[in-house]
Amino acid sequence: IERVPRTTLKDPIGEVELCTTYIDPIVCPLFSDPDREESKARKQIGRAKQPDAIINEIDQLSWGLSKGHGEAKVQEEVNNLYLLCTDLIRVAEFNKDAIDFYNMNCMLGFQVVGK
Repeated sequence: IERVPRTTLKDPIGEVELCTTYIDPIVCPLFSDPDREESKARKQIGRAKQPDAIINEIDQLSWGLSKGHGEAKVQEEVNNLYLLCTDLIRVAEFNKDAIDFYNMNCMLGFQVVGK
């Protein structure tokens, strides 16, 4: 929470700004555990298009397990229900693929819309 900016972002902001400015500082501490000694190489899975955000374990310089996926839409898309629903379905598909691939019990899925 300390890394979340105290000032509002200037309009218009993009999906990358939403993910890096607000999502990363909030979600990172939930999965950051440097004392854990598990290292598995991340393998390419499933669908061609990637989500806007992926939560992964990182051990030194290697990717670990995926822990979640997310999508972001800018404020201008807040009324576009088709795109919002499509993104929500994509998050569910990415998480389901990862649960099956990594044989996990659960994944974190999130969607950010607007400011």
